[in-house]
Amino acid sequence: MAEIALKLSTYDAKERSTYRFWARDHVRYADLEVQRHVNNMVIGVYFQTGRLALLGKLGVLWSTPEHVIVVARTINDFYKEITFPNDLEIGCVITRMGNTSFTMQTGVFIGDECHASQEAACVYWNPVKHEKRELDADVREKLGQYLLG
Repeated sequence: MAEIALKLSTYDAKERSTYRFWARDHVRYADLEVQRHVNNMVIGVYFQTGRLALLGKLGVLWSTPEHVIVVARTINDFYKEITFPNDLEIGCVITRMGNTSFTMQTGVFIGDECHASQEAACVYWNPVKHEKRELDADVREKLGQYLLG
């Protein structure tokens, strides 16, 4: 079956108003590299913090042993350095929903400024059969609450 995707209007990943869900984190001294800013790989952990917080809140992170959500692709943009110490707000929004996957946009903010953003293609996956599966109606409904539109 061909993937049918709903492509939504364009959005600005750097604008706070784009995001529908928020999580919090903070910069740890251990997050820094020798240049005294947060390492890009650690920023990936901040993206994961937001993504997992939203999916956990919706109760779809670990639906059943046969149905999980996995990240298949990411595109990261780094706009400004993140330094220590800082409190972070991580915004998330669903930007596209298809038959077996959805796309989540995540932004890492300090105050009103977005320092980094990520677009993540997430697939509804059956780890027992090692194949993607269609999004269940209840998962689609839950994700739809945070669909940009």
